[in-house]
Order: sequence, then structure tokens, then C-alpha cells
Amino acid sequence: MNIRTTEQSLTKLHRLLENNPIEYVAMALSGEMQAYFDIDAEMVKDMFGNNIGVFEKGI
Repeated sequence: MNIRTTEQSLTKLHRLLENNPIEYVAMALSGEMQAYFDIDAEMVKDMFGNNIGVFEKGI
């Protein structure tokens, strides 16, 4: 599965996995993972403009 992520969203996701693995698994099983990353990328874009690139990373 290819998911578009940013460094910031990956960091947040790793923290979620460490601190709340049940919520992490629920997001993965429900297909909410990309929405989670998209929301995070949109917030970063709003703060810094379009200079922040999004790359694909397999999970």
C-alpha cells in the first residue's frame, strides 16, 4: 500500500503507534490512514505554503 506522507505526519504516526497502538490498528484497518496523512499535510501546507513536498512511502 502506498500512502502519501510528510516527515511530520510520519513522526506523528510513530508516536501514535507507540502511545496508542489500538487506535493505530483501528485506523489501519478502517482505511483512515491516508485521511490522517492528508489532514496533517494540509495543515502544514496552510502554515508554510506549497513549498512542502509530499512523497510516497510504503507502510
